[in-house]
Amino acid sequence: MLGRVTIVGVGNKLFGDDGAGTITVEVFGKCFKHGNVRFLSFETLDTSVLHVFEESELLVFVDAVTNIDEPRLYIVDPESAREEIVGMLRPFDPHHLDPMRLTILAYASGKLKSKVYLVGVPAKSLELGSKLSDETLKAIPKAVELLVKLLSRELSTPPDIDWRCITEKLNLAMIG
Repeated sequence: MLGRVTIVGVGNKLFGDDGAGTITVEVFGKCFKHGNVRFLSFETLDTSVLHVFEESELLVFVDAVTNIDEPRLYIVDPESAREEIVGMLRPFDPHHLDPMRLTILAYASGKLKSKVYLVGVPAKSLELGSKLSDETLKAIPKAVELLVKLLSRELSTPPDIDWRCITEKLNLAMIG
């Protein structure tokens, strides 16, 4: 049985589709209950988030990705990117990291104790003050489906999701 699972929403709702990861995790967290799963949200990632890698056996980031049309599940594996690690660690801003760079930093510092995934939610508009685009809004339930499939594979008890709750919470999130 898998121990602690952490699902992290990343993104700033003030920048349109950039908030897709945060909204997805907020909605999913209100409709999914499991003793081993906790939900966190961060507008940006920086080195203060490294502790999450030590506290989790499974870590799933949900974040906006600009070059995709459908939600995608990525395995974030610094072992397979060994050659790139040195190059990626040189020019980085420790106050603004993406999930891959943060995972590589956790790996390099010995804090990586978990399997890491990224659920990418397609983002079209990242402008200050813009609303979530229709394309991204339609993609969020599909991103939730990816989370459910991943958790079904990783947890000893498959998740039970109330899809009506997901729809209601997503509608409320869009109004507020």
